[in-house]
Amino acid sequence: RVAAGLHACGVKPGDVVAGWLPNGPDALSVWFGVNYLGAIYAPINIAMRGKVLANIINNSGARLMIADATLIERLNDVDTGALERVVAVGTPTARTPATLAIVDSSILDQPDDSGLPDVTIQPWDTQLIIYTSGTTGPSKGVMTSSLHLRATATSFLYLRSDDRGLLSLPLFHVSGIGLAYRLLRIGGSCAVTDSFRTQTFWESVRRYNITTMTLLGAMAEFLLKTPVASEDANNPLRAIN
Repeated sequence: RVAAGLHACGVKPGDVVAGWLPNGPDALSVWFGVNYLGAIYAPINIAMRGKVLANIINNSGARLMIADATLIERLNDVDTGALERVVAVGTPTARTPATLAIVDSSILDQPDDSGLPDVTIQPWDTQLIIYTSGTTGPSKGVMTSSLHLRATATSFLYLRSDDRGLLSLPLFHVSGIGLAYRLLRIGGSCAVTDSFRTQTFWESVRRYNITTMTLLGAMAEFLLKTPVASEDANNPLRAIN
């Protein structure tokens, strides 16, 4: 249904579609919908603004962006490159860029997918452009093929089809993308949260029956510095990468 909506927006195989979304169902369905069409998904860090944001938009060459409505106002202050249209997820503020067409996200829920093109996607076709954080210069776009993601995913030999991951890392970062991909590839599942929270970590692990997740170095340090609680050991977590 999302792919049909994107197709209605003019997306064709090989096109780049930018996503500017927080973690949640929309970030996942837009990613999958773009790839279903044989197009390339370029997720953008929701903290980006100013010249760093302009650099990513221009570098991607995207003509269409799917964005959280609360972020769109930032586009007033930057060069939006080839961008022509923004699908707003939520209600945009009054100050939207006059140079861009703003479309309601209801267009992404199309019940009729009979008009979708029959696309053959090759393993080496680019699936994603994942941008680096830009800490040492302008963010660089890493062109990631379907084969690249699959080869990376298959290296996690400990994962099982009954595993559930805590997806607290952002879906514009390779760590969030990678966890979702490798679990869904083997029939596992993910509990998607908007961010990592030290104080509620073990509560979330128990509530959602989390068996695996990705922890970046600083996250582990935060958890180690948290005072031990008597119920901490009562959890289903078995593997961290």
